[in-house]
Amino acid sequence: MTKIKQTLHKGDSVTRLAHDTKRWIASSKGQKTIREALAAANRTTQRLTEARSVSREALHEPVTR
Repeated sequence: MTKIKQTLHKGDSVTRLAHDTKRWIASSKGQKTIREALAAANRTTQRLTEARSVSREALHEPVTR
């Protein structure tokens, strides 16, 4: 019986967290934060794309000297 009560209690806190998260996502502060995080992720993706590009000339250079 104790395990059931603990499980229900954990479920209640998860449900509460889900509702709080849903409200935060719908809020203007949440929307702003999500947009800023998306913009930062896009900038990072762009920087990584640029960093991994290799020029054709570099492909013909010997690896060892």
